[in-house]
Amino acid sequence: MSLIFRLNFLYIGGEMVRPLFIFIFVMAFFSSVVVAEEKNSSNSFISEYPAHTCTLPPPKPDELREFTGKRDVEKEVEKYNTYVAEYNVQVDDYNAKTEIYRSCIKEYIDSAKKDMEKINKKITDAIQEANSQ
Repeated sequence: MSLIFRLNFLYIGGEMVRPLFIFIFVMAFFSSVVVAEEKNSSNSFISEYPAHTCTLPPPKPDELREFTGKRDVEKEVEKYNTYVAEYNVQVDDYNAKTEIYRSCIKEYIDSAKKDMEKINKKITDAIQEANSQ
């Protein structure tokens, strides 16, 4: 099988394979361009900024139900008082875990803002360097 090259066409064994050659060339060339573009789309080694890792608080407790028993029946009053005490524990737990969650989110936001400030400083420095040339 002899390879014959002409200016506009590629012949192999007397058959024109220009479309195949162009297709292979385009795929090989543009796939590397796409990969390079994806790598250069971010100057970071990570593809996206990491999400927070804060633990969500438990669901908000339901509203405290009103006492519907007889106030002069001691057992019913004790039962309701136990219910109120358990409810207060749930509310305290919810409040404490919500505060921890909010602190964690605030810390995450503060850290992200500092990262953005560092990035903006690098951008500003690069612009100033480019403008000074």
